[in-house]
Amino acid sequence: MLDDVVRIKSIAARALSSTLRMGSMIDELLHTMSFHSGQDVKLDLSRFDICEVVKEVQADAIMAYGPRLTVIDRSIIGIWDRSAVKRVVENLVNNAVKYGSAGTPITIKLDETHERLLLSVHNEGPPIPPDEQECIFQMYRRAEYAKNNDKLGWGIGLPHVRAVAESHGGSIGVDSSHERGTTFIFDIPVDGRLRQNAPTLSLG
Repeated sequence: MLDDVVRIKSIAARALSSTLRMGSMIDELLHTMSFHSGQDVKLDLSRFDICEVVKEVQADAIMAYGPRLTVIDRSIIGIWDRSAVKRVVENLVNNAVKYGSAGTPITIKLDETHERLLLSVHNEGPPIPPDEQECIFQMYRRAEYAKNNDKLGWGIGLPHVRAVAESHGGSIGVDSSHERGTTFIFDIPVDGRLRQNAPTLSLG
């Protein structure tokens, strides 16, 4: 009887987890569709430490992919949408796992400059061709890079990252080459309430 109860609880926990993930995916799709129709993502702003969010993602990634993910962290407290920013980090990490070379390290780095958060995710592997680096952020576009590598496609993950970045008054950029690997940089103001006329940083 006890084994049955434990098994039922385990099944219920997995079902709840799947339901929550599905709800998150639906929200992500709706937010991204709204953004690409000209509306900002509706943000639920709160004050928190981005380092805590990244550590949560790191713990989940280690369970899923092993000890590939390292974090160069620092405490940076800002005003952002916690759920949306966490999905950004998850999407960038999942993208790095999917398109990076198997078994190579993935690195998240946190930095703050000029009252802006710079969150980067780096992976090794085949670079994204320069003429495809814009379309990977466009909804419903499938990069030739993904097709040529037998991937399922870019989906809505990276377009959602752009929607969240720009709705916070920031940007998402990518630097990719054979020598340097691929780095995505998520750049947003530390105070997400300051959306109007917010400057963005280029990768240089």
